[in-house]
Amino acid sequence: STVHNMWLVRSSRTPIQDSRCYSTAVLPKKRIVLMGPPGTGKTLTGKALGKLLNRVVIDIDDDWLEPLWKVPVASKLSQLGDEGFLKAEGEALMKFPESLKDCIVCLTGSNPLHADALSHIAKDSVLVYLDTPLETIENRMHKMKVNRIVGQSTSSLRDILQYRHKIYENNYDIRVMTSEGEDVQEIATRVLAEISKDQNYRSTRGWRSDDSETEFLEVIRRGLAPDRGLFIPPSWTTFPMSHLGRMVGLPYEEIVLRVFEKFPLGSGCPPGLLREMITSAYSSFSDKRVLPVTLLENNQYLMEMYHGPTASFKDLSLQLTPKLLTLAVSRAKDSKKMGLLVATSGDTGTAALDGFGRENDVPVVVLYPTNGVSTIQRAQMVTAPKNTLVIGVDSDFDYCQTLVKDILERQESILGKELQGVQLTSANSINFGRFLPQVVFAVSSYLQLVQSGKISLGQQVDVTVPTGNFGNILGVIFARRLGVPIGRLVCASNSNNILTDFLSTGRYDINNRQSFKTISPSIDILLSSNVERFVNLIYRECGYSEEETGVRVASHFSALNTSGAFELPSDVLARVKQEAVGGWCSEDECKETIRAVQRRTGIILDPHTAVAKFVADKHTREGVPMLIASTASFAKFPEAIFESLSTPCPPSANLEEYFTALANERNPIPTNLMSLVQKPVNQSTEAPADKELILQHIRNYLAKE
Repeated sequence: STVHNMWLVRSSRTPIQDSRCYSTAVLPKKRIVLMGPPGTGKTLTGKALGKLLNRVVIDIDDDWLEPLWKVPVASKLSQLGDEGFLKAEGEALMKFPESLKDCIVCLTGSNPLHADALSHIAKDSVLVYLDTPLETIENRMHKMKVNRIVGQSTSSLRDILQYRHKIYENNYDIRVMTSEGEDVQEIATRVLAEISKDQNYRSTRGWRSDDSETEFLEVIRRGLAPDRGLFIPPSWTTFPMSHLGRMVGLPYEEIVLRVFEKFPLGSGCPPGLLREMITSAYSSFSDKRVLPVTLLENNQYLMEMYHGPTASFKDLSLQLTPKLLTLAVSRAKDSKKMGLLVATSGDTGTAALDGFGRENDVPVVVLYPTNGVSTIQRAQMVTAPKNTLVIGVDSDFDYCQTLVKDILERQESILGKELQGVQLTSANSINFGRFLPQVVFAVSSYLQLVQSGKISLGQQVDVTVPTGNFGNILGVIFARRLGVPIGRLVCASNSNNILTDFLSTGRYDINNRQSFKTISPSIDILLSSNVERFVNLIYRECGYSEEETGVRVASHFSALNTSGAFELPSDVLARVKQEAVGGWCSEDECKETIRAVQRRTGIILDPHTAVAKFVADKHTREGVPMLIASTASFAKFPEAIFESLSTPCPPSANLEEYFTALANERNPIPTNLMSLVQKPVNQSTEAPADKELILQHIRNYLAKE
C-alpha cells in the first residue's frame, strides 16, 4: 500500500549509536512500541525517543489509521460506535507490516483492547508501557476536552481507564513509570535506559559472557559463576522519589514486581508471568500485608518478616525462588534434572523444604549443624517429606556452607558420571534468585511508614538488621541504590561479631576466631557469603573498572579461602564506613533485651530480633524512625525464650508442652508451627564432618530420585 511503502522508505535510515553509554545491541533488531492510556504522552515521548535514536516514529492514529481510512479517527468512532470501531481499528493494525522493525510505534489507547492486533504488533517488538497515574491522565483529558475515547459514551473516564489499566498490566515487556510534571525528554531517556539494559549478569570475580547463558533465569539455575564467584547484575535502574510515591499503598506483591523490573530479567521471564508467580508465592502467608510494619516502642518499628509458612524471613524469598527456578529449568537448553542443595543454620533449610515442596519433582538436600539449630527448627526439618534428604552434620554452619559451595563448584567431578544428568543449584542467598526478593523488604517497609503518616515521602529512615550471611542487610543496601532514602544502616551481630570488626577495620579475618553457639543461630556464621557481592559493589562505586574490581575481589576471597583473611585498601574502607556501621550483642544482653522488651511492651522478640534491638538502641536518632528487621517468630526458639523470661521449661522436649507454655494473646504462635505436633518424623540421617560420607548420602539419594 501507499502507506506501507512510505514507511518502508522512511525506516531505511541507519540508527545512530547513542553517546551516553547505552547498549544499543537490542535496538536495531526490534521495533519499539509505546503503549498506555490516552493522555500519557506516547506520541511526544516517541518523537523524543526517535530523535535520540534517529528512528522513524509512527503514530498509529495520525500516520496509520487516518491515511488508511481517509477520515479522522473521531469521525470513524462516531460512525461505527464503540464495538464497530474497536473491530475496525484492530483490523487496520493487523495490516501493519512486520517488515517495519527499525521504528518507534505509538499505539492508540484502545489498540491493546484488540488481542489479535496487539499480538500482531508485539511480534519482534519491545512493548513499553508508559505507566502514568490515573489522576494525571484525567486532568490532562479534561483540560484537552477529549471526547473521542472508546467507551466514553456509556462509561465514566475513570471506569474506562481502570478497565484498560488491567489490560496494559498484562501485556507489556517493559514498564516505564511517569509522574506529573516530568519532562518528555526525561521520560524518553528513561525508556532508552530500560530497553538498552544489559541483560547479562557477571561474576563478582570478573567472569562474564555476552550471550544469553548469563541472563536472569540461567544465573538462577546455575547458582554460582564458573570462576566460583557470585552472580551480580551489570546495572539496574532506579526509582525517582515521585515514583516511590506512586507505590505507596500498593499490595506487597505489586511492590515486588516493580522492584524486580528494575533489574535485568532477560527474555524468559515476562512481567505477566512473573506477576502470576509472585501472587502465588505470597498467597501462603498468614497476613495479607505479607510483611507488616508495626510499632515496637518510641520511634522504633518492627519489620515483621515471619508471617510465611515456616515463620521466618526466609519464606519471603523461598516461596518465590522455587517458582523462578522451575521456570528456569523449563527454559533451559539442556535436559538436566534440577536439584537443590542447601546449607542452613536453621531457617533457610526449613523454608526451602516448604517452598520447593510446593513444586513438583525437585529433589532437595539440606545440610544443617546437628547442635546448631533450635528444637523447633529441628522438628521442622526432620518432619520434611520422605522424598527429600535432610542431613544433620556434627559441625557448624560454616562447614556445611563450605561443603555446599564446593559441591556446586565441582559437581560433575564430585558427584560422578552416573549423576551427570542432575544439575544442582543453591537456595542460599549466594543464588541471586534467592537474594533479589530481599531487596523488597526495605522498599515495602519504607512505603508503609509513608502510608501510615509516620514519615513524609523523602524523609530518611534508619534500619538495623541482624546479620549472619549478609544477604538481608545487602538487600537494604540495594534498596538504597534503588532510591529509598535510607539514612543510617546498622549491621547487628551476636558473639560471632566478625562483621562488626570488618565494617570498622576493613579486615576480614577468621583466624583465631572461635565459632560460638548462641541462642541466635542464624547469626552463628563466620564466612558471610554475600560480603563478596558487597565488596564488589563498593569497589565499582569507588571508581575501579569492572575488570580491576573482578581481579581484586577474586584475590581477596582466594586469600580468605587459603590464609583465612583479606584486607580492603583505605579508599574502599572509607566507602564501606559510609555505607554501614556494625555492633554486637552478648548472650546475656540478648536475653535481657527479650526480658525488658516483654516487660515494657508485652511483645516477645525472637533472639535474632533481640540482637538487632539491642544494637539499634545504640544508634537510634532523635526524630528519625528506626526500622528493625524482625526475622522470625519467637516460638521457633522456645528454650531461649523460657530462659530469657525466667519461665519454667517443660521437663521433656515435647512440642505440645512447649507451645502451651509459650502461648499468650499478645504473641500468637503461628498455626504452621502448632501443626508440627501431629507430623511424623521422616528424616533421621546424621553424619560426622566427613566429606566423603556426606557425599555418599547425597549420591545415593539423587540416584533414587
